[in-house]
Amino acid sequence: FFPLFNPQKLLEQGLPQVGLIAALPGDEGLLVDHLLQSGIQGLVVESFGAGNTPPLLAARLKTALKAGLPVLIVTRCPLGGAHPVYAYAGGAKDLQEAGAILCGQCTALKAAIFLRMALASRLSKSRIEDFFKKYD
Repeated sequence: FFPLFNPQKLLEQGLPQVGLIAALPGDEGLLVDHLLQSGIQGLVVESFGAGNTPPLLAARLKTALKAGLPVLIVTRCPLGGAHPVYAYAGGAKDLQEAGAILCGQCTALKAAIFLRMALASRLSKSRIEDFFKKYD
């Protein structure tokens, strides 16, 4: 973790704002719109099961991804992780194909902290994805 970052330097320069939301049954993703308007630089979504979200929330996440916002998908389940199993609109595979990063078994809070440091360090999307492979 720390070979990627200089925590002291990052804290001194300030960290980018990252949104953290929990998907809810029937979630239409209105909070995503609000967070985008607030100027966040990244988003972590705590999903169901293997990384799945309601279709209307997924549509708003895909809009955020098209706008260049990094979106990380985690699961709230205590066992298992966010993996590309289901391809329906809102499934983890669908979101991954749209550009979201699946975070395996990483928790939402850890993913949000990592994303803030990764953005401040200007890590590439591929470096961020590589980091989360250890959580598979």
